[in-house]
Amino acid sequence: LALTQHKDKINELEKIILKQNTRLEDIAKVKTTLEDIVKTIKSNSSNYLIYKVKAKDSLEKIAKINNVTVDSIKHLNNLENDLIVVGQKLKIPK
Repeated sequence: LALTQHKDKINELEKIILKQNTRLEDIAKVKTTLEDIVKTIKSNSSNYLIYKVKAKDSLEKIAKINNVTVDSIKHLNNLENDLIVVGQKLKIPK
């Protein structure tokens, strides 16, 4: 009887350990995913500034103020033409 009780307790402990290991694996996966997201955000955000278009702005004016080319702004923002609107947010290369 005592041996059976010990085996039962060992089985219980093994189940608890397995659950804990699974939780640790899940935590490690989440941590890795979060680290990847942070790296992506840092690398993406460091490549450009955000500019909010104002009245009387043009791509040429915005490019000149920021010392970049119109083409670089168009490329970064996937613009097919020079049309912009007030309030539009543009990525400006650094």
